Amino acid sequence: MVKEKGNRVLANSFFNIISVIINRGGGIVFTIILARILNPELFGLYNLTLSVALTLMSLGNFGIDEAASRYISANYKKNKNKAKAYFDYLLKLKVVILISAAAILILFAQPISSFYKTPDLQFPLFMSAIYLVIMSLSQFISYLFYTFENVKVFAIRETIFQGLRVSLLPLIFFATVAYRVSGVFVVLTVVALFSLFFSLFVLSKKYKFLFKKTKETKINKGEVFNYLKFLALGSLTGAFFLYIDVLILGKFVSLEFLGFYRAASAIVLSVIGLVTIVPVLYPLLSQNSNMKLNNLFNKSIHYSSIITIPASIGLLFIAKPFIELIYGVQYIPSAIPLYVLSLLIFSAGTGDLFTSVLNAKGKSKYTANALIISTILNIILNFLLIILLLPLGEIYAVLGAAVATILTRYLNFFMVAIFSRKLLNLKASYSTFIKPLISSSIMALYLVGFNRIINVKTNLLILVIEIITAAVVYFLVLFLIKGISKKDFKALKR
Repeated sequence: MVKEKGNRVLANSFFNIISVIINRGGGIVFTIILARILNPELFGLYNLTLSVALTLMSLGNFGIDEAASRYISANYKKNKNKAKAYFDYLLKLKVVILISAAAILILFAQPISSFYKTPDLQFPLFMSAIYLVIMSLSQFISYLFYTFENVKVFAIRETIFQGLRVSLLPLIFFATVAYRVSGVFVVLTVVALFSLFFSLFVLSKKYKFLFKKTKETKINKGEVFNYLKFLALGSLTGAFFLYIDVLILGKFVSLEFLGFYRAASAIVLSVIGLVTIVPVLYPLLSQNSNMKLNNLFNKSIHYSSIITIPASIGLLFIAKPFIELIYGVQYIPSAIPLYVLSLLIFSAGTGDLFTSVLNAKGKSKYTANALIISTILNIILNFLLIILLLPLGEIYAVLGAAVATILTRYLNFFMVAIFSRKLLNLKASYSTFIKPLISSSIMALYLVGFNRIINVKTNLLILVIEIITAAVVYFLVLFLIKGISKKDFKALKR
């Protein structure tokens, strides 16, 4: 029994990692293809549409996915009727909230378009509302596979979704330029529908009790509501924190410059998704005692710093050729905000560890407070820096948004680090960061010399060689100054 449980946990961990890699990799490929198909202006319109829609539709999540996982998993082994009752109630609640949010978005599409002085925004907002309703339902259903500890199905669903949306994206070429952004949402809606049907089909075959008619079973709706209200606040605050820069910037700069900003931030977010180790560690963080947690946490910080510090600094020094190679010459201005936004890799990749450990130990109230404070400051700084720098040119306003984002992300990082120290006695030693920083500085000098001697521009092979050799320099120096040892390599292998 114990061996069987261990094998199941191991298999689920493996498929979780696979699904994360597919999600991040598919996201990178999709963004690159989309940016190349659309010009910077249309790419800006797409991202403004998505940011407005996701901010409003975050209400549609309302923490319901997490609530379903919590209450269904707590009951389905001992009382399937009660688990089904929670499933029915939360699904109905999800549908009502999603349709209401979509109706509001459609109703206010024209006023929102007028606010941004962008008439072309109205129809894409209509299409995005339909897409996000179906996508949110698909995520709700597929998230249940985590609840039932069947992550393999979730990984298959993720593979289908990413593969279809990348392969069908070129179909938007058949749309006229004026309707290409709307065409993107049509493609995404079709893919989301297929994903939803796949998840429903598998769920109905494997977990038939969810779809059978049973006697009405009473559930504690008051408890569910109390659980949801804090998650809803966090969901909405998190959406504002993620998209406020785009929402404010879209008011003051042209869509073209908004496209430059989002092209840069998409690269950073993709790198963060690939280098973060939180999805792998979260189950361990929630299950370990304080003594074991301290040891695990310090090792996690150590390994995360080894990856995120050189990634931040390295991207800063190859920003321009990297942008030109993956997006094309027309996106070169994206390098300017990328110089600043590259610093997000460390704060997000390493800072998320503090947030995750606090949440795993039931201290989500403190992470929510940190997020609320950071969001308020983010709004203020975005307005101030964009307005102050706009007279110098639109690219400076874009740079101002990047600086505001960096400052508030690091503020959030420092706050959750302080909370972790005070509440859980988790102390990240400064020496953990010093050796990766020294090695990264030497790597940066190598990159400067490489770029002066060899013209990287528009040559993918040379850029790949530069990245690989820079990584070799970094790890060699890190090994020589004993920032990493053979013991670390063995631990990582295990």
